[in-house]
Parts: sequence; C-alpha cells; structure tokens
Amino acid sequence: MAPQFFITVTRDGGHLFAQLTGQSAYEVFPESQTAFFWKIVDAQLSFQIGPDGRATGAVLHQNGRDTPATRAP
Repeated sequence: MAPQFFITVTRDGGHLFAQLTGQSAYEVFPESQTAFFWKIVDAQLSFQIGPDGRATGAVLHQNGRDTPATRAP
C-alpha cells in the first residue's frame, strides 16, 4: 500500500482480525477461503495465494477502490 500504511492480519483461535495503520484491529468474516469483510464498515479484504498456499498479498476493497498490498517480509 502506501509506504507508511499497512494492514496487519492476525488470528486468535478461529477468528481473523485486520488492523489498518493508526486504527484498532477488528474481526473480519469469511465470504470464501480468500475473501473477508468487516461488519463495522463497508469494506472487504481479499488475499492472493501463492503456490505454497500462503498469502502473497491482499486487496482492500472500499469506497469503490481496490487498493493492492504485497506481503511484507
């Protein structure tokens, strides 16, 4: 995303949380194995998956915009 803007994704048990820079972490809910949505805001997060089954990046879908992000090392 932008140089100082990150999405941090964490798991707590069976729940997945996403936190954007400067915001609190909120639970995201599955639409499919790679697509998730927030209940607190009209936004979705979809993951690109590599051949090893790990996420290589994500796309934030919000306000009619699709903002891609690559996975940080």
